[in-house]
Amino acid sequence: MFPPYQSNKKFSTGPKVNHDPDPVQAQVKPEPVQMIRHLSGRLKKQYLCLKCNKMFTDKKNYDDHIRRHAGLMHVCKYCSRCFASWRGLHLHLPQHTGIYSFRCGKCNKGFSLRRKLEKHEKKCQSGSQS
Repeated sequence: MFPPYQSNKKFSTGPKVNHDPDPVQAQVKPEPVQMIRHLSGRLKKQYLCLKCNKMFTDKKNYDDHIRRHAGLMHVCKYCSRCFASWRGLHLHLPQHTGIYSFRCGKCNKGFSLRRKLEKHEKKCQSGSQS
């Protein structure tokens, strides 16, 4: 039989440490895989408008911005107000038509957004209307 294998190498599962005598330099250095995970969680995709150099992290906001430059706006047929997104126009239209998605149960005031109704209901129930 062979004798058991022996090695002078010590194996570590922890992060690599720089053993320089300078305490400023003696910081934990992450493994490349850890660094990639770290950066991918922190870096967001960015969109740059080439016309005005404005940067966006949200594609929808970038697309709305580009539409503004191109003049491709959604126009209200009642007041000619322009909106970069269809949603903006959709939320505006009830002001003219009176057809709201949400209504206060106490005073019957209409709202396009549930959060606006909820904010109103808190004030309406306490007696002061908004």
